[in-house]
Amino acid sequence: MRFSIIGYQFFVVLTLVALPSFKGGREWYFPKAENRPEARSNAGMCFVPNGSESYVLLHGGIDRNGKILSDTWKWNGLIWEEFFLGTSPFPCTNFVLVYDEERKRVVRFGGFSEKEGLSNATWVCDGVTWEKLLPIDAPSPRCMAAGVFNSKTRSVYLFGGSMGTRYSDEMWAWDGENWAQISDLIPQGRAQHAMAYDEDRDKIVLYGGLGRDPGSRKIELFTDTWEFDGKTWDLKKTKKSPPAVFAHSMVYHRDAGLIIQFSGFNEKSEAQNSTWGWDGKQWKEIPFKENDLPAPRVYPAVAYDKVRERTVVFGGIYVTEPTDLMSELAWR
Repeated sequence: MRFSIIGYQFFVVLTLVALPSFKGGREWYFPKAENRPEARSNAGMCFVPNGSESYVLLHGGIDRNGKILSDTWKWNGLIWEEFFLGTSPFPCTNFVLVYDEERKRVVRFGGFSEKEGLSNATWVCDGVTWEKLLPIDAPSPRCMAAGVFNSKTRSVYLFGGSMGTRYSDEMWAWDGENWAQISDLIPQGRAQHAMAYDEDRDKIVLYGGLGRDPGSRKIELFTDTWEFDGKTWDLKKTKKSPPAVFAHSMVYHRDAGLIIQFSGFNEKSEAQNSTWGWDGKQWKEIPFKENDLPAPRVYPAVAYDKVRERTVVFGGIYVTEPTDLMSELAWR
């Protein structure tokens, strides 16, 4: 089921709600960490496993003055610490940021920068410095794509994105040296969709986003759910789905055993704060009390800390400008 809208804006209030677990209680926490990164939106964030020294990495984004950033920070659950790396990539926003567990590198692809406009640069960070790679093959310049790491195939996957005049329907895999396009039955081209990797079921899950109707060329929103097993896409038939949304977020919360999808813009350009869980067979809306929610915001950075077992949220646009608010969701 798809909805068409005549116009849209590339911003949305994303409200991340506390979720009832299928395995017990849950709670939102609101860390009061000092020396936190400056307020920002449209940044990237991922979890970097390193035993007792594991951390969540935050990179780039846009500050309150509209400046595009290139700084890199880490959060260990207690304090924020800025990485003063030997080399930093050019300031960028709306890029894909994924931790490559096989090569032990953070991978940044694409996005938008004042230097290049739409970019198809591939950067990697080993925790000491950033390095720009020059792969023989790479996706074309784009922003607002989605990416994940698949622990079984040991590859980073990227799908879709805005390429200026069209929406990509390409699926690419990164092996540490080159990007390779995957040819198969694929979802319709889109941007501002969301993907997450369910490591227990070994499936990449994609939901929603926006694109253009092939016939009318109008902007349309999607309510389709796809799963990718490392070789092929499978369109899932569901009795019930979340509302048609774009600019939403998804993360696999291992403690809950669910892909969590939250917020986004609906077909009436209304910001949503509903939260849904995908267990591999069905979507189920998960209610929560309004008073216990983190502050609503646009384009926060989100990652799941596998060691501390918490979903970490930082920044985004709160009311009218970027914020440094942060919150964490934990199952008990």
